[in-house]
Amino acid sequence: MENGEKSFKKLFDIIELISVRRDPRSVHEIAAALHLPESTVYRMLKFLSRRGYVERTRAGFMLGRECMYLGEMAQEQNILPRLARPVLARLADATSETVHLARMQGNHIVYIDKIDGGRSIRMGSMIGSTAPLHCTGIGKAMLAALPLKYSAELLPQLTLERFTETTICDVPSLMRELEAIRGRGVAFDDSEHELGVFCIGAAVTDRTGRCVAGLSVAGSSVRLKPDAGKLAGLAGDAAREISAKLQDDGGK
Repeated sequence: MENGEKSFKKLFDIIELISVRRDPRSVHEIAAALHLPESTVYRMLKFLSRRGYVERTRAGFMLGRECMYLGEMAQEQNILPRLARPVLARLADATSETVHLARMQGNHIVYIDKIDGGRSIRMGSMIGSTAPLHCTGIGKAMLAALPLKYSAELLPQLTLERFTETTICDVPSLMRELEAIRGRGVAFDDSEHELGVFCIGAAVTDRTGRCVAGLSVAGSSVRLKPDAGKLAGLAGDAAREISAKLQDDGGK
C-alpha cells in the first residue's frame, strides 16, 4: 500500500471508529484504538473537522454534518431502504418493537435502516454499524437463505466469537441451526448477541430468489419470547412484502 493510500485508510478508519458508538471519542481513545500517534490523529481530525466530516465537542469528536448529508443521500440513492421503509414502519407499529433492515457485507451484516417502536429498549444497533452473521436474527436468516454450496464455503471462514452463553460457536451446530431456520422460514436470536434481547429475523430476496437483505423485530426477551410464533408470522410477511416490491421494481 502506497503512502497516499495509507493516509486515506487512516482517515476512513477514524471516521468508522467514531461512527460505531453514540458517544464522542477523544484523540487519545482514537489513537489507542488505531495504534497511531496522537499527533497524527489530531492532524487528521483537524482536516476532517474543516471539511465538516467530524465535529469537536467538549467530550470529544463526533460525526459532522457532511456525514449526515452523505447518509441521507445514500438512503435516497439506495432503492431498498426506500421500498422497505413503509413496510418496516407498519411492522414497528404492529409490534411496538425495534425493527431493523440490514445487508450482508463480507462476514458481517450492516444495518441500513432502523425504526424504534413504542416499547423499544436500548440496543447497540445503529444505521451504518455492523454485527456478526452467526449470532443475530438477520445474520442467521441471511445465511440460511444462501445457496447451500456458498454457505458451506462461507461458514468455516467466519470468526464464531462468543458474546453470551447462548452464542453458537462451532460450525456443525451453526449448520444445524441454519437447517432449522430453512424449515420454519425465520431465525431466532435468543440473547445470542446481546443479553436480554430476543430477535426474529427473515430474509429478503430479489426476483431471482437471491438473498439481498434481511429484516428483524428485536426487543426484550421477556416480552418477545412468549409471542415468538406471532412475531415470526409478522416478520415473515413483512420480508415477503419487501421481496415482492423489489421484484416489481426490477430487483435492484
